[in-house]
Amino acid sequence: MKTDTSTFLAQQIVRLRRRDQIRRLMQRDKTPLAILFMAAVVGTLTGLVGVAFEKAVSWVQNMRIGALVQVADHAFLLWPLAFILSALLAMVGYFLVRKFAPEAGGSGIPEIEGALEELRPVRWWRVLPVKFIGG
Repeated sequence: MKTDTSTFLAQQIVRLRRRDQIRRLMQRDKTPLAILFMAAVVGTLTGLVGVAFEKAVSWVQNMRIGALVQVADHAFLLWPLAFILSALLAMVGYFLVRKFAPEAGGSGIPEIEGALEELRPVRWWRVLPVKFIGG
């Protein structure tokens, strides 16, 4: 009986300390609630876009593999078709970069460094679709 009471009291003390820590954190942090809400919305949307991108890449890969599986019995068609499909996908990415957003080519590190030093303009509305579709 005594051990039950002592564990109950210990749990209560832990809860009170935790509440006190949360209360002190809330008093110390003066970030407006609207900013916290917007951060949560932006984080959620970013996660959803990331999942959509991964699903789209998986779909394209499955379509390519499905086309190759259909001709897997014919070895003389398999290798040329695999090469042609890969080349077509690479050409689509190259065309998108050359035509719509040349700054989307490469890793993007020089573009970000140039934007931070205010040497290059950031045209994210052109770069993002090209990176997503051509990537």
